Amino acid sequence: MVINDKYKFAYIHVQKTAGSSLTEALLMIDGSINDKRKHIFINQSDAPQDYYKFSFVRNPWERMVSWWNMFDKKGKFNDFSTYILDNATNFSEFLDAINIDENIKKSTPLLKSYGKSISVNQLDYLIDENGNMIMDFVGRYENLQEDFNTVLTNIKLPNIILNQKNKFVRPDYKTFYTNPEDIEKVRVMCAKDIAYFNYEY
Repeated sequence: MVINDKYKFAYIHVQKTAGSSLTEALLMIDGSINDKRKHIFINQSDAPQDYYKFSFVRNPWERMVSWWNMFDKKGKFNDFSTYILDNATNFSEFLDAINIDENIKKSTPLLKSYGKSISVNQLDYLIDENGNMIMDFVGRYENLQEDFNTVLTNIKLPNIILNQKNKFVRPDYKTFYTNPEDIEKVRVMCAKDIAYFNYEY
């Protein structure tokens, strides 16, 4: 999360939605502070109600491929990546591995936190306790620069060109879905995102 008291905005960082690039750009703005609670829900933040609140979301099917690609490229770098790579050798197995048994989650705090990060819907980061959207603007990863320009216009700042951080070169996400069952797994897991943001495979 990035918060700025001078320009009165708060950015909620949803993983795998170009958050590193957005955070880097926002920290260039005078008064911006990078909250140590990197990935928090808006209803858990202390952002004042009158601040301009925004975030970005991504096609769930593509987002799952981005998660897998990170583990596949970076290898075992913490407890959670070790767990995933010990239980998945390909993308299809990854979709099964992220549905971690609750008893396993409880045994390792890091698994609990990272497991929630993948399996939770993006919408859950952006709503209040009653399920109401409380963000002023939700941009799309698919229109990243254009939507970020809209954010900057709304907070009355000049455009900033985003750097693409942590970007892996890979083929179209659909090439990872080699059977209809995997498409359906994501459809079920991310049903709220798909319905609310009108995403399609």
